[in-house]
Amino acid sequence: MGLKLPRVLHVFKLYYPEKYGGVQRAIYEIANHTVDHGFEPTVFALSSQPSQGIFNVGRHKAMTVKQQLYVASTGFSFAALKTFQTLAADADIIHYHFP
Repeated sequence: MGLKLPRVLHVFKLYYPEKYGGVQRAIYEIANHTVDHGFEPTVFALSSQPSQGIFNVGRHKAMTVKQQLYVASTGFSFAALKTFQTLAADADIIHYHFP
């Protein structure tokens, strides 16, 4: 039997390739470097042009869903609820990023 890697789900409002800012860079570095310590990171975010499933970013995975509304610097998506629920059920740790 193989050792199960701890799965970490990082959650933030926007991520690569749509947005490249300081918070996204910090999440990228955390996700990429935790791979060296035996973690399996995935980043979940909203996007105006979402991915078709999970994609690779550096040495980790990411998934975006369609942002339907943006009010007061906050994105909303009803479609994200089901996707988040599925990803969260598979994660051992959920890391919400609220800078």
